[in-house]
Amino acid sequence: MKKILMFSALVLSVLTANAWARSAEEAAVIVATRNINPKAQKFVKKHLGKTFEDDIRYLYTKEGKQAIPHTKEIHYLHLDKDFQPKSVGENDAYAAIEKAMEVVRNYKSYSKAEVTRALRTVICLMVDIHHLPNVRIDNIPHSQRDFSYKFHPTEVGKKRDRLEVAKWSKMGKNYGGYPRGFSGEWRAYDITLYLGDRFAEYSKGTLKDWAADNGALAARYLAIYQPDAVVSCLDNKYMEPVNYDLIVKASCRLAALLNDAIK
Repeated sequence: MKKILMFSALVLSVLTANAWARSAEEAAVIVATRNINPKAQKFVKKHLGKTFEDDIRYLYTKEGKQAIPHTKEIHYLHLDKDFQPKSVGENDAYAAIEKAMEVVRNYKSYSKAEVTRALRTVICLMVDIHHLPNVRIDNIPHSQRDFSYKFHPTEVGKKRDRLEVAKWSKMGKNYGGYPRGFSGEWRAYDITLYLGDRFAEYSKGTLKDWAADNGALAARYLAIYQPDAVVSCLDNKYMEPVNYDLIVKASCRLAALLNDAIK
C-alpha cells in the first residue's frame, strides 16, 4: 500500500498540456508500481523521497527549464514517415527518455538530485508518448499541431444529426468510458483486473519499438481525425478502448524500463 501511495503522490503533479485526464495518469503510474521489482521499488523510493515536498513537475520549474530548454515541446514524440524516432535534439520526448534512462542505469555516477530529475523525466514522458495527440509524424501535416474536428455524439434519437466540435489534443479525455469523478486508484484497480497475467505481453519490446507502435496507431486514427472532419459516433466511441489500452501499455512499459535498469 505504501508503494502505491508513493507513486500516487508522485503522479498528482505530473500533468502536461496535452495529456490524459489526471486520474488516467495516476492510474498508469499506480499500475506501473505494482509491476516493478523490489529493488526498483526501493531505488525509486530512495530517490523520490517520502514526503514529495519538491515540485515533481520539474520540467516547468526554473531548474527544469535550465536543464532542458523549450520544455513545453519536450512532451511530443517526433517520428519519421516510417514511424522511427527522428532526431530533433533534446527537445523531444524520446531523446529525453533515453538521456534520463542513461542516468538511471548509471546512477552511481550521478548525484541524487540528478537521478531524481531523471526518474521524474522517465515517469512523466513515458506516459506522454502513449497519448496519440503527442505523436508528430513527418508525412502527416495535421499531426504537427492541434486541430478541431466534428463528431456525432449519438446515433439514435432526434439529436442523432447534431454535431459537436472537439479538439484533437483532448482525445485522451475520452478514456475508458468512465464517468467523471472516478479516482486514479479505482481506475488502476480496473486496469489491474484487465491486465491479469499479461504483463510480459504488454511490456514486450524496447523504447524504439514502443515509439513505432504508437506512431502506427496514431497514423491510423489521424486518417480519420483530420481538421474539420466529421467523425461518426461509432468511430469516436471506439477511441475509448484504444485509449484504455494505451494506458495499460504505458503502465507496463514504464515498469519494464525501471525493471531493466534496476536489477
